[in-house]
Amino acid sequence: MDMELRARMASLAPSLPRGGMFTGLAACAAYELWLPPTPTESPLSVSVPSTVRGSRRAELGVVRIAHPPAPWTWAGIPVAPVEEAILVAASDLGMLDTVVLIDSALRAKAVTPEVLTNVAQQRRRGAPALRKALAKADARSESPWETLLRLFHRSINVPVEPQVRLHAPDGRFIARADLLISGTRTLQEYDGADHREPDQYREDRRRDADLAAHGFIRHGWTAPDVTRDFARVMASADRALGRRSEDSRLDTWRAELGQSWFGRRKVVQKRAS
Repeated sequence: MDMELRARMASLAPSLPRGGMFTGLAACAAYELWLPPTPTESPLSVSVPSTVRGSRRAELGVVRIAHPPAPWTWAGIPVAPVEEAILVAASDLGMLDTVVLIDSALRAKAVTPEVLTNVAQQRRRGAPALRKALAKADARSESPWETLLRLFHRSINVPVEPQVRLHAPDGRFIARADLLISGTRTLQEYDGADHREPDQYREDRRRDADLAAHGFIRHGWTAPDVTRDFARVMASADRALGRRSEDSRLDTWRAELGQSWFGRRKVVQKRAS
């Protein structure tokens, strides 16, 4: 967890009203979920019983709840249960950000889909957004950018299967793919900064050669590809499916990225080739 955020929570915890607890992204950070890149100076969300008044502070975003859940104590700091934290976060985030949170929570087994579904049925702010994000979530994701890459492909109507185990004709395991375009032998994978480390780079090249020897085509994409040069990603997927790329199919992704903290930097909308 970010030490600056932890220090902020610790300094503010003594001033919380009775029954108050950190919620939203602050609580999600305590659970070590994947977080969108929100500004570090953003107010921290705190839930309080609806009967509590006079708890306004510039550093806090107060959420009043008629029947607050019992808090979980983290490092002596009261935080909301993970499902409650995600619900509150969903009310202020874009859909992509919320799916990243859910994927992380499901992968870590911090919450079950059933519990999240039940919370999403409540008549509360954030519930509609949570329901929409839940329909797009997948516990198999292994990183936030892998989640975004999956969501991108689905936004342009390219069917992908996450974390597919690939085998040679003799049954030998070759690799596990981030995303396999359904019905093809084309892999779409996220390459983070760790892939530039010498040892990882050598292992990646060995893996690439093994995949190519068995007829698989691998594309490795980075964060800028997902947020700026996504027309190239679409073009590679369309080639695998034998179809023509149409720039209008990127409109949904542009809109979703524009509402996401992952896309708050300027998005260069390059046209498909």
